[in-house]
Amino acid sequence: MKNVLLKMKELSKLAGNCVFKHTNGKIGHEVSEDMVFGDFKYAIIDNSYIRIKEYEGMESDVAIPNKIAGYKVKEIGNRAFWGSRGLKSVLIPKGVTRIGHNAFLDCDKLQKVELPEGLAKIGSYAFMSCGRLQNIKLPQSLTCIGAGAFMWSGLKNIAIPSNIKKIPRNTFMRCHRLEKVDISEGVISIGNSAFGECYGLQNIEIPRGLTKIDNDAFTGCYALQSIEIPKDLTKKRF
Repeated sequence: MKNVLLKMKELSKLAGNCVFKHTNGKIGHEVSEDMVFGDFKYAIIDNSYIRIKEYEGMESDVAIPNKIAGYKVKEIGNRAFWGSRGLKSVLIPKGVTRIGHNAFLDCDKLQKVELPEGLAKIGSYAFMSCGRLQNIKLPQSLTCIGAGAFMWSGLKNIAIPSNIKKIPRNTFMRCHRLEKVDISEGVISIGNSAFGECYGLQNIEIPRGLTKIDNDAFTGCYALQSIEIPKDLTKKRF
């Protein structure tokens, strides 16, 4: 237990740049004690919407409800599904705009995740160590991915949508099966070790408009034979 707590503290310190705020610019506040709906613990936020705080079930296929007690579900909270080792698939309903830090950390049997259009933020280390997750479609509405969000996952290919401006540190680090990455125009920077030790990465297209590639962004990508560097790139350290 001590080691687990230490791990969570370390990940909290490394949390990325996805700060979850309400539409008024302030961080949403819980106005209720934890309540229960089926296998879900939840809280009402700002008398406005639902945050899923914890999944306590044992089902392999889970559909998150889109409404509870008349309120729309808009957030999957930090660590909500952390360590749900029997979880194989999860359907996240339309209306959810945020997935919290470490939300699906260590769900090592997770194979399928359906993300809704309208999702704006995926927190740091949200899908870290989901080793059987081979494919995931990121919606065009996504604006922020936290550090290490897919680190140590089983992804084989990924397309970064155009509303993402930054691929932060460690986002896809040690995704050993990752072979192909499509980065849309709009991305302006790639962070430290974002694709570090992606041993199988063979193909990546760097878009026009990218201006910064940080330290070790592609370190250990032994199968990557060449990268075409755009003229706009002014800072590179890989």
